[in-house]
Amino acid sequence: MKTLLPLPSFPSGLDASAARSLSLIFILEELYCSLSLLETFSGKEDLSIDKLCFYCDILLQASKVEKHSIVKELQTMNLFLAQRKFQSIAIEKLDPTYICSLFKDHLSSFFSALRPFLQEARTDENVLMYLIEHAERFNRHFGSHTIENLLQCFFPGGHSHLRAILYEGFTRRGFTSFLSEKEPLIEALDWESP
Repeated sequence: MKTLLPLPSFPSGLDASAARSLSLIFILEELYCSLSLLETFSGKEDLSIDKLCFYCDILLQASKVEKHSIVKELQTMNLFLAQRKFQSIAIEKLDPTYICSLFKDHLSSFFSALRPFLQEARTDENVLMYLIEHAERFNRHFGSHTIENLLQCFFPGGHSHLRAILYEGFTRRGFTSFLSEKEPLIEALDWESP
């Protein structure tokens, strides 16, 4: 999983909770960036997951979740990318649609493996708000209502349960006006009431 490319920086000295929160947000952002690259992939671009691996290393150190599934998914993606690089040397043209489909499947499996880490952070208002703010774009790639279904599993009490967690976290830090601005996004989450 190591590379010769410069790695992104990450604040040192964070407690485990803050490191988990920040690394999860960065992982979700890198995941989305990889999915976005696939939308315009022509077969010539490098499908790198170096940053994703870097942030996962930090997450694994800060988390108490069983790590096997996420490590396995990262290794599978790395093997896929290494195989693709080898094939591109030997074969002049590979079908970009096929490559996109395979890589998207790997990213989808990675997102599924990330679920226990997201559940561990279900009381983290920053991670929750990131998922809410970007629900539409993740749903577009992983399937309709993916984020809503995930949140509904974490908050069986519905919108009110989710709001209570968000309200506690953001008001404790003095961000009640921020939360008020995000209320329409919370309300727009489409899940069944209990």
